[in-house]
Amino acid sequence: MPKKSFSTQNFVIVITAPSGAGKTTVIHELLKNHKNLRYSISATTRPKRTAEVDCRDYFFIDEREFKQKISEGRFAEWAEVHGYLYGTLVSEIEKILADGSHVLMDVDVQGAKKIRGHYPDGVFIYLMPPSMEELKTRLVSRGTEDNASLERRLKDSVAEIESIPIFDYLVVNDRLEQTLGEISNIIRAEELKVKRLPESDKLAKAYLARARKEGWQ
Repeated sequence: MPKKSFSTQNFVIVITAPSGAGKTTVIHELLKNHKNLRYSISATTRPKRTAEVDCRDYFFIDEREFKQKISEGRFAEWAEVHGYLYGTLVSEIEKILADGSHVLMDVDVQGAKKIRGHYPDGVFIYLMPPSMEELKTRLVSRGTEDNASLERRLKDSVAEIESIPIFDYLVVNDRLEQTLGEISNIIRAEELKVKRLPESDKLAKAYLARARKEGWQ
């Protein structure tokens, strides 16, 4: 007998991790492996780099427009990073949900807290490195950090890890395939929650009607 397929309400999936935990690779692979996931593009006031494309990598807008959108409450979350503004537009999230996909987001702890305020039924995952020693090794191997930057990132990581209790799930990124499997299982389990299944009540009533007809109830 074929397995019953349920339609599910789409939802927001937030993945947060310290620098060096492998989040970028994990998100890239999830998007490649799951056709019902779409990445939420952020808006920024940072100048566009040579290889970047507007509306693909970021929505590039000027500071005046960005601040106008802040005042209008159009960001699910926003922050200033190295003198530039970055934010996630509610309209972008809603567009993806309306198109029938889950929204995959990559934000820091503060951003996750803000998004939780807008989307309390979202799925919030914290991606951990196997150990602080391994995290340091990964950061050093990137060759992009001087000693001061490395120290700052490690301290930031400790502060972020202290916020783990605000997340729904904790995944340790030791082996990529295992990590992808665990996150895929989380997504599937969330899809099958009764509260996300619009047809669950109708299905239950149909089962009960048949049971009554057969005299089983």
